[in-house]
Amino acid sequence: MKGGYRCRLFQNIRSFRYRLTRGQGLFYLLLVISYSEVCVGQRALVTDRDWTNILSKYASKSISDTIYLKEVEALAEGSFKDPQLKTKLATYQKIAWSNKDYQTYREKYYYLLATNSFFIHQEGFSIYYLQKQEEEFKKTRPYINSLSEPRMLLAIYGSDNQSNIARRLDIFRSNLPFLQSLPDLLSKQVVPYSTCINAMAILNHAAQIYANTNNSVKVVETFNLAKAIYDEMEKGARYTKVRMQQYRLRLYMTEHAKAKVLQDTKQESNLLHAAETLVRSLQIESPSAWLTAFERGLLMKIIDFHIKQNQIDSSKYYFKVLKNQVDFYGKNEPGDGTKFLIYSSKISAKVGNYRTAYDTLLRAYRTNDSIISIKTADIHNNMYAHMVAEQRSEELIRSEIEKGNRNLVIFIVSTILIGAVASFIVQQKVRDAEMVKQIDDLNNATQIQIAELEAKANMIQKKLGMELHDEISGNLVHICNYLATELLSEKNPDKRDRLQKLSALAKKTYIDTRHKSHEWYTQGTKEELEAFSVSILKIVSHALEDNKYEKHIEIDNDSLEKLSSLNRMHLLRIIQEAVSNIIKHAKASKINLYIYEEERSLTLQITDNGRGFDKNSKANSKGVGLQSIRNRIKEMNGSLDILTSHKGTELLCIIPI
Repeated sequence: MKGGYRCRLFQNIRSFRYRLTRGQGLFYLLLVISYSEVCVGQRALVTDRDWTNILSKYASKSISDTIYLKEVEALAEGSFKDPQLKTKLATYQKIAWSNKDYQTYREKYYYLLATNSFFIHQEGFSIYYLQKQEEEFKKTRPYINSLSEPRMLLAIYGSDNQSNIARRLDIFRSNLPFLQSLPDLLSKQVVPYSTCINAMAILNHAAQIYANTNNSVKVVETFNLAKAIYDEMEKGARYTKVRMQQYRLRLYMTEHAKAKVLQDTKQESNLLHAAETLVRSLQIESPSAWLTAFERGLLMKIIDFHIKQNQIDSSKYYFKVLKNQVDFYGKNEPGDGTKFLIYSSKISAKVGNYRTAYDTLLRAYRTNDSIISIKTADIHNNMYAHMVAEQRSEELIRSEIEKGNRNLVIFIVSTILIGAVASFIVQQKVRDAEMVKQIDDLNNATQIQIAELEAKANMIQKKLGMELHDEISGNLVHICNYLATELLSEKNPDKRDRLQKLSALAKKTYIDTRHKSHEWYTQGTKEELEAFSVSILKIVSHALEDNKYEKHIEIDNDSLEKLSSLNRMHLLRIIQEAVSNIIKHAKASKINLYIYEEERSLTLQITDNGRGFDKNSKANSKGVGLQSIRNRIKEMNGSLDILTSHKGTELLCIIPI
């Protein structure tokens, strides 16, 4: 029996490792890049009353703009799991953009949204907010890349030794020239703290990948670059002691990867011990969020090291420290609190307790919504109603048989069943009628919006065409040519002078006319993009009533500019079909719609919290609505990815631009 558990245990550990480590990577990333150094364990629980009180103080002019902004930042850092955080930051945003001197608060606004998006499991949109934050950074001179986006991308694609290796290395290599320029840049000027810590983290990430693939040459090269950057930061006392210690900890981890790939066990042990000693010192001097996150990762490396060395007592000791941390901080961080379970399984297996290890790993699967707990299909409404009716019928019949009144029971049960079925049919018809009306409204709204967009495009074309139709440009060219001919044959100096002036004036008029035509075209394009965004909002508003659905819509107009008018029409139709499916099948109450540009592609992301569906079933795969979406994506040379479970559905359309 023990052998069976052992076999299943290690199979499960291998399949579970990818999912767990990816979540850890994201968690460590987001905490470390935070601006604040507020200790997570000491942060008070934020309530809606706290938000109401600070807003009331500001509205009554009891506090200034800057005090309000700083107070709200503190509240936000305790509310990252709140789905309504963006709404609560509305006044913060308004103030931040009301004064050019508040530039740093604009940068912080997008950081808060990026962190909030990660905490509520919208990692893709957190990338979008980091891009918006980078745009704000560019407004401050001299601009230096913060490296926040590539660091987040590396964490999203995974931090283990098997997932997305090629893509993660591509991200690292695309940023390597800038990383290689940092030592020289640091020797000439102060580089922002965020850029430095992100650079050290990216280099550490790359070193871990190369170490896991036994590429010792690349590990050594990566460590040497990290060491060169650190050495330059250490010169001139330009960074605080606490920040230099952060950089030192990151360097320890990169050097640990080097010792690991070179199989220098003694150096591995020394580096882990040095990092642990420094962390303990910092926890006393300057406890903070990034330090808590870093210590968690360090403990896991120490546990892995002692397991590898077969030092079971040391492994158990450090696992106990890790477990105490997870228990203490668990309510104040993202994730599901299962990070330590994989290590519990490893240690239990190491001491031969395979049953406990197996059970612990199963707990991790259940808690983490693994494949064991994923449902294969939802129960149809009619089947559910029938099942309930049958259960009630059986209970009533059994009860009445015991009393000797079987005939009466059959009559009562039949009556109840007929009434229940009739009531269900009536309610279903009412719901169907409402759904049909919603779909009709959606179709009508979409037709109207498409007609308006086509009319606006035609109006712009006519406006430009009128100018061309009147032959202004053609006549001006003719005049210029005629004057040039006359100048060649005219001998009288006075007449030549007048002809030259007329020729110059005609050429200037021709150039001004072309500039005006271009100006109208540019303005028309801008109006068309704005009209397209408004059309999407109208389509969703017509179909999904505010009192029934919670909607979150974000559209980046700049990303739409590279999309052709025909593809924008396709995009409207895709949104129409997606919203129609949500109304007909999802039974959702929350809908998110995002349009943004990422990696030279336009991304349309639509999510809901409905009941999901089985995308592999024949009925769903051949549905008209879903097939229509696939056809339109194919016409645009794009890709479609559908993620669905009992918690909801995500539709991800990527269109090359």
